[in-house]
Amino acid sequence: MLDVFTTRWELVLAAQSFRWVRRSVWGRGPATCVAEQHFGRPLKDADRMQALEKFLESSPVRYQPVRISVDDSWVYAAQVTPLLNAERWKDSQAYTAMRMQEIFELSQPLRVVFEPRRDGPYWVSAMWQSNVDDMRRLLAVHHLGMAACVPQWTVVWNHLAQRSPSAQEDAVLLLQPTSTHLVLTHQGQVLAVKHWPFALNKLPEAELRDLLFQEMRRHALPETARLGVVGPCALSSVEGLTFEKLSECSDVLAVWGVQP
Repeated sequence: MLDVFTTRWELVLAAQSFRWVRRSVWGRGPATCVAEQHFGRPLKDADRMQALEKFLESSPVRYQPVRISVDDSWVYAAQVTPLLNAERWKDSQAYTAMRMQEIFELSQPLRVVFEPRRDGPYWVSAMWQSNVDDMRRLLAVHHLGMAACVPQWTVVWNHLAQRSPSAQEDAVLLLQPTSTHLVLTHQGQVLAVKHWPFALNKLPEAELRDLLFQEMRRHALPETARLGVVGPCALSSVEGLTFEKLSECSDVLAVWGVQP
């Protein structure tokens, strides 16, 4: 029973792998990967829920709340919104989900996940409501509860913002092998987030430069000559831009220092 007060259980869901991670509730010391399963191809839709159901059958924990972190394959969309008043939390979630459905012309309900960073705006990431409901149902079968469900990239950004003064760069790229997030800030406040479902380092230099400057102009930011880069992927300098490596951490496993 004391395990509830000393240990946090995390379920890390990616397109091609599921992992159970155990770590201290205080975040001290490295975490441990207790169980994992890898797949030969990215799972989608019903296939991944069936795989998750089977993975949970051998769950190493029971009767505890579980925190779930998902990679970009589970997230439909992301943006930033200045929802600073959390008094009517559920109303804010419902309203934002409705607006995102209108913007993206969706017929299927969305579940909105908020992730605050200090006193700044909230990340808004949308997942299919059916996916969240299925996760909660599968956990309940094994006497588990869902404490939270957040995108991995928000965990990486919050970790960087808390530990590195360099995170206050006006533009930071969170670069992963299969996706990229551009986080634009001003005086420590997040102004916008742009997501691409591919790694920007795969683009030709001219196209990469034009794409980044286009996003900066859209949000009325000066075209900065230096961008911070987070993640293991390398970026060579291009005309008018210099990339500065801020951190190698690209996912929650690296942030938590997970040991095999």
